[in-house]
Amino acid sequence: MNPRQLRYFVQIAELKSFTRAASVLHIAQPALSRQMQRLESQLGVTLFKRTEAGIALTDAGSLLLERAVELLQHFERVRDDLSAHAERPRGRLHIGLPPSMFDLVTMPLIREYRRRYPEVRLWITEGLSAVLHEAVLAGRVDVAVVSLSQLASGLQAQPLVREPMHLFGPASEQGRLGGKDSLPLESVASFPLISTSRQNAPYLVFEAALRERGLQANTVMEADSSRMITELVASGLGWAVLPYCAIQRLIAGRRVAAARISGLEITWSLVHSRDRCLSVPAQAFRDLMSEIAAEQIESGRWSGATVFS
Repeated sequence: MNPRQLRYFVQIAELKSFTRAASVLHIAQPALSRQMQRLESQLGVTLFKRTEAGIALTDAGSLLLERAVELLQHFERVRDDLSAHAERPRGRLHIGLPPSMFDLVTMPLIREYRRRYPEVRLWITEGLSAVLHEAVLAGRVDVAVVSLSQLASGLQAQPLVREPMHLFGPASEQGRLGGKDSLPLESVASFPLISTSRQNAPYLVFEAALRERGLQANTVMEADSSRMITELVASGLGWAVLPYCAIQRLIAGRRVAAARISGLEITWSLVHSRDRCLSVPAQAFRDLMSEIAAEQIESGRWSGATVFS
């Protein structure tokens, strides 16, 4: 016995006719008759009896009609409850975010997510793209925002945002940019650069572009943390290459001089396991991430970035 059989039964009982019920249900009458025969066989009772006026319910049929209406109403309530649950995500969600996005995206994203979905318990991991990639693949993180040139076969990626890479340096050395807001990669390679970790996505994007053109960076220092690099640069200890989202706060505070690197961009994507469907909390996170990114771009705070539709 299943909900479909019960709906068919109720329709026949209400219309007192297999023919009219078949028409309303958009099903062939022989198929409808077979469904009712199967239902009677499963229950071990006779549900209908023939009369001069057509068909009528037996005592067992009358009892089933009463129960069937209750069951179908219960199924409707379950469906409504699940729909409401989908509108109010709850449970646990482990997310991974890159350090570059901390000021511009992570803080407003988490604040708004908590406001909208207080019944979701968040677990936040900050890490390099390669580390987050492995964490999602191993099932330690549900979803993560990363930038990767290659994606493991067990993961699925959805592009979220594309933004330009920037060269930035001490505000006191603004003159070295020659008044330009964009520089070719060949010029950038000659600056004394503080490099990020070789596992860092921005480094991989920059290094790949240099290698493609047969260039080599003038690296004078290396640091694992993008936040450490931004402070080293702001303190006058060198120049660096990072996405705009990582240096927006410094640019707004006039602590650094910056120029876009012509033709060099980084794409941030949401990755999750290909074997598991996105949970309702994860879907809400994905949608809100796109929403926050669009707001930051429209406001002018995320200069040059583009949201994937």
